[in-house]
Amino acid sequence: MKKRSEILNDPKKKMWLMVGSAACAIVLLGFITKLIPKAEVKQAEEKPIPVRAILLEGKPVRDTIVLPGRIEGNADIMIASEKVGRVVEIAAEKGGYGQKGPGPDARG
Repeated sequence: MKKRSEILNDPKKKMWLMVGSAACAIVLLGFITKLIPKAEVKQAEEKPIPVRAILLEGKPVRDTIVLPGRIEGNADIMIASEKVGRVVEIAAEKGGYGQKGPGPDARG
């Protein structure tokens, strides 16, 4: 007969010993749960609970929020002209979009 230390040093035998122990524990646990009677759950008496109810009315809701703040651009740019001269007219609005014009030599 082999000594206990020889059995525990062999990895295969050690694994089978653990698997067998786990299987026995599961079977034993199953029998124990069948033997223990289940506790009876007592249902509470259903008593009416007093409540208050109100009728809701629909009202218009604003979907905007006004908050104070300051907006800054991601970058500052410098615009320089290619020719020296005097600005006679600014034909675009501040913050508006522009289009490509006929060019600096086209005067009408």
